[in-house]
Amino acid sequence: MFSSALFRAFVGVSQNLPNSTFEELGSMVEQATVTVTDMFQSEVCVSHTLVEKNALKHCCEMSRPNRTRCFVQHKSKIPSDPLPKIEMSDQDQCENFKKNESIFIGKFIFHLAKQFVMTQPQIIIMMAEKYQKLMKICCGREYSQYCFAYMRRLFELRSNCIVQQKYGDSTIKDRKMAQYSQKIPQASYELMENMTDNTVAITAVCCEGDMISCLRQRVRYFMYVVSQNGPQSECCEQSTKDRGSCMRETSAGEKPEGLSKYYDVKAHLQETCQSFEKHPEKTMRKIIFEISRRHPETSVEAILRYVTKIKESLFQCCSHENLEDCYIFSPGSDSEWSLYLGMCHEKSASWSRMLPQATFLQMDAISEVLYDIMKHCCSIDRAFGILPCATTKVTAFLDNMCQDMPPENRNPQVIKCCNESHSEWRFCIGDLEADENFQSPPFTEANFRFNASVCDKRADERLQSQKRSVPPLPVNQWIQQTGHQASGLQGGLIPGKDLVRRQYCKRGPGGNLWNE
Repeated sequence: MFSSALFRAFVGVSQNLPNSTFEELGSMVEQATVTVTDMFQSEVCVSHTLVEKNALKHCCEMSRPNRTRCFVQHKSKIPSDPLPKIEMSDQDQCENFKKNESIFIGKFIFHLAKQFVMTQPQIIIMMAEKYQKLMKICCGREYSQYCFAYMRRLFELRSNCIVQQKYGDSTIKDRKMAQYSQKIPQASYELMENMTDNTVAITAVCCEGDMISCLRQRVRYFMYVVSQNGPQSECCEQSTKDRGSCMRETSAGEKPEGLSKYYDVKAHLQETCQSFEKHPEKTMRKIIFEISRRHPETSVEAILRYVTKIKESLFQCCSHENLEDCYIFSPGSDSEWSLYLGMCHEKSASWSRMLPQATFLQMDAISEVLYDIMKHCCSIDRAFGILPCATTKVTAFLDNMCQDMPPENRNPQVIKCCNESHSEWRFCIGDLEADENFQSPPFTEANFRFNASVCDKRADERLQSQKRSVPPLPVNQWIQQTGHQASGLQGGLIPGKDLVRRQYCKRGPGGNLWNE
C-alpha cells in the first residue's frame, strides 16, 4: 500500500474527510509526494469528488493561512464514528494481517482516526505501531483474543484533552507541575513553570485538532526539555511520537542534597500568606512544586487533594489575627494505599452495583480496563510506584467513562461525581453505594445465550478468560450483594456455565436446555 513515512498523512486525511472510503484516501496518499501541509491545501482541494463529498468547497476557495484554519474548524465539527463492529473471528483477522500487513494496519489507522477525530496524529501512529507488533506476536499463537482489545489504551492519552475542555488550563497546569516536579526534583521552580506553561499551550493546540501546529510545537518543546540535561535528555534519541511516552516512563531523578523530607507550609506561613493574597494560583503552584519534588511515590491526585485543603486553610487564616494558631493542618492518612491494594484483589462487581444501567459490553470493557490497570500497577513496588501508576490510569479511565458513556447508561449519582472537582471525583465514584432506585431486568432465558462459538476448540480458553471479571448480568439481578458474595457468585457461575455449555455442545445447537 504505502510506506510508514506516509501513515501520518493518512491520519490527517482520515480525520478531515469523514465521508470518504479507505480505498479513496489510500489511493490519494499513495500518490502524494509533498508534505502533509501541502497535501491538505492542494491534493484534497484539486479533487472535486473529495471536496464535494466532504463539504470543503468553502475552505478550498480560501488562501493560506485562512484555508488551514477553515480545515481545523471544519474538523472540529465532525462527529466521531462509532468503532466498527468486528465481525471476523480472531483467526480470520490474523489471516488478513498475514496476507497484507500494510493494508490491515492502514485500515486500523483509518478507523482509529475517524473514531478519535481530534486526537493528535502521533498518538494514533504510536497506537498503530504497537498494535502491529502485538498482531505479529499474537497471531503466532493459538489464542489471540487480547490483541484485539488494545484500543482501550487511548483512555490515558485522551485524558488531557478531556480535562482541559472540562476544567480549563489551571487544572492541567496543576497536574503537570506535580508530574514534572516528581520526575525532575532537582529543577528550579522557574524551569518547572516554563515547562508547564509550554505543555498547556501545546495541549490547547493539539486538542483543537490543528495537527500540523501540534507536531511543530511538540518538536520545539521536546528539544527544549532535553536540552536541560535532566533524566529526560535520553528521550531526545526517540522519534517525535515516542518522546512523550518516554518522558512519562522515565524514572524520577535524584532529589537535591539537603532537601527536607517534608515541606512544612507552616514554617513559611507569613511569607506564603503575603504571596497568596497577591498571586493565589502561583503561590499554590509553588506549594505543589515543593511537595511533589519530595514525594515521587505519591499520586498526583493525592497531592492535589492535599494542596486543595492547604488552600482552604490559607483562605480562612491569612487574614486572621492569630495566624499561627488558626493554621492547623496535617497530612491525611494513607487510606489510598489500602484502597488500591484492595483493588489488586477485587473484581468488577462493585462497578456493576453502581452502574446497573450499563450494558453488558460496557461493563465488560470497564472490567477489562481495570483488570489490566491493576495487574500492571500491583506488580510495582508499593513504596515507589503503585499510587502514581494506579491513580493516574484509573483517573484517566474515569475521564473517558464520564465523557463517553451515554446518559441512559448512567445514574444521577454517577453523573454528579463526573461533575466533581477533578482530583476528587475518583473518591466520589469510589464511595458510591449500590443504586437502590434501579429496577432489575427480568431473569429470563435470554440472559444466557449460547451459539456455535461455545463449542469450538478455543471455547475453554474463552471461558477461562471470564474469570477475570464477574459477569455483570447476575450482579444487576442482585445489586445489594457484597464484594465477598459476588466472589462466591462468580465461583459458582463459571463452573455452572461450563457444565451447561458441555451439555449444549453434546446435544447440538438444536437442543433446548432451559426447560430440562
